[in-house]
Amino acid sequence: MMIESLESRRLLTTTVSFSAGVVSVTANKEETINVVENNGAVHVEIGNNAQSYDFVGATAVKINTATSSKKDTIWYTGNSIGASITGGNGPDNISVDDEGTGSSSVHGGGNNDAITVQNGNNTSVAGDDGNDLIYVYGGTSNIDAGKGNDTVTLYGGSGTANGGNGTDTLIYGPDSTAVFSTTGFENTIPL
Repeated sequence: MMIESLESRRLLTTTVSFSAGVVSVTANKEETINVVENNGAVHVEIGNNAQSYDFVGATAVKINTATSSKKDTIWYTGNSIGASITGGNGPDNISVDDEGTGSSSVHGGGNNDAITVQNGNNTSVAGDDGNDLIYVYGGTSNIDAGKGNDTVTLYGGSGTANGGNGTDTLIYGPDSTAVFSTTGFENTIPL
């Protein structure tokens, strides 16, 4: 009798934890993550079946999908804590809304990501590798599109925008070029 061994398997999961004031969300599979922070109270929803978690007394939020090579969707809204968000190697969709004093930091990771800043408060965005689409609607943001042929669209707000390496395009609204310092864009298009 011959017995074959099975190949090793890795369980793909998303974990949510809270320790020493830090809310951590880590995904290593394709996932939809929605995090809302209000004065240190954090509500987390995971996936289409909306597993939910609630925490109070948070001082930091970390969302990490760096080990995922799939398309992740991340939504973050906060008013007193900015999130540290790290996308994976898939084509991620990341949306940040820093409504108050918190300042988020976003790294798109590899692949062609779409990153949206609804409202920034010294919000930092790094597109990293890939042909990224970065949209800024308001507030103060500092954008580094990174490697690849990126497109940055400035509807409003203020701050800095750097196209990085590659052939990059800046699309800008009528008021954004006066309040954004821009460098590294080979193409510029007014809205």
